[in-house]
Parts: sequence; C-alpha cells; structure tokens
Amino acid sequence: MQLSDFTIRILLLFFPGVICAILVDNLTIHEKRSIGFFLIHSFVYGIFSYFFLSVLPPFCGIVGSCFKYFQNHEVIFFNALVDSRLKINWKEILAASLMAIILGFFFSVMITQEILHRIARFLKVTQKLGKLDVWHHTFDASRDQWVRIRDIANDLIFEGWIRNYSDSSSRPELFVQDVKVFVNKTGEYLYDVPALYFSRDQKDVTIEFPTYGVPIPKKGD
Repeated sequence: MQLSDFTIRILLLFFPGVICAILVDNLTIHEKRSIGFFLIHSFVYGIFSYFFLSVLPPFCGIVGSCFKYFQNHEVIFFNALVDSRLKINWKEILAASLMAIILGFFFSVMITQEILHRIARFLKVTQKLGKLDVWHHTFDASRDQWVRIRDIANDLIFEGWIRNYSDSSSRPELFVQDVKVFVNKTGEYLYDVPALYFSRDQKDVTIEFPTYGVPIPKKGD
C-alpha cells in the first residue's frame, strides 16, 4: 500500500502528538482503548504541542531559551496543514516533539492525581472518581497500608503491608510484605512469610483496612 504525499505530510506533522499520546498511554492506568481513540488523542496532543511551542518562547524565560530558534521564527505548522507548498520545518517538528514529552508528563500527572476530577467535584459538576474503578481508587489511597485479607475459601487470614496491586479489579492481585498468616475461624497463628503474592476470585476474599485513614508512621517514629 502506497502512502500519498499528503498522508506522509500529516504523519510527520503530527509525530509530536503521537509521542505525547504514547507517553500518556503508558504512564496512566485506563481501560483498553481503540486505535481510533488513540489517533484522536494524538491529533489533540499534536495541536497542543505546536500551540505551546508557538506561545512559550516569548513568555517563559529560561525554558523559552531552549526554543530560542522560535523566538524569531513563526511556527508554520498550522499553515502547513492547509498549504502543501510549504516545506516541512524539521527543526519545528523536533522542537514540538520535545514539547510533546513535557506535555506527556504534564497530562499524565493531571490524570494520575485526578486534578480535573477534583476541581469538578469541588464545583459539584460530577461525583465520578478519576480512577479506573473502585479497586484502583481504594488501593491507590491505601498503598503502604496494613491490610487483613480473609481468604474465606481456604479459611485463612493474611495480614501485611500493601506494596503493590493490579491495575483493575478484573484481575485482582496484591503483593504484600511482612505477612502473618492465621486461621480465619479460630484466629490461630500459623506462620510468618517475608512477602506474599495474592490472587483470588473477588467473591472468595474480604479485604479489611485496620489502619485506613491513620497517618503512616515515618521510619524512626
């Protein structure tokens, strides 16, 4: 399949958007997305990359000096989209790609820290969580917390510190350290283990948070 000159031109011009979309896709937790969704995001991120490239240098001091070339040169991206006679500016694509990396980290922080959702909840616009599901919301807030896992199917209790967890409840997994194991029905102590990987069907376990909401003590306290 041959690509037309116009298609190649569009791919090159929106290369920064693809970089930004790949960064955000890999640095945030989300449901599986279609290729169409990825392309739309690449388009939007690309527009953002060139827009900030065009406005940043005059207003941003030290950071702007990194893009000194564009302080005296107009960004031609928006014109190049509609005028095929304009030559592609390779320096512009490179600079926009660097801008895309910065924006990729910025958007990832916005998503991971639920900035927009927090503002929207404050304004009573929505009550939605910014996380993928309640599982991820709960364990993201409970990282490094002490948990008690009741394995009902096997009549066991596991107690320990959460160190890691799966991205969503569709495949619930926990990695717990400094684990103590007890019999669920009697509370009889069985043994200790330095670390435990735990994965069970959700209906077979109950997870309790004895220290939820309590500040985690710092080392030396």
